[in-house]
Amino acid sequence: MVDSSLNFEKRDKYTLYIGTNYKDTKEPIFTETTLVYTFYEVTEDQINSILDEAIKELNQQSILVEKDNIYYTYH
Repeated sequence: MVDSSLNFEKRDKYTLYIGTNYKDTKEPIFTETTLVYTFYEVTEDQINSILDEAIKELNQQSILVEKDNIYYTYH
């Protein structure tokens, strides 16, 4: 149950998981690492734009995306 006295808002949270291997060579950019980025207060169009650019610039085959509905507030 969410405590309404704190004025929580329901929003989407997107988490992107980006591997560090180049898609063509399968060689790591760094020691094999996964970059994790979390976005709040963005639209699905903005996430798609970020994904398109990241896939191209980081030479990725794909990026894993999680979408969660969360409640949050600034206190």
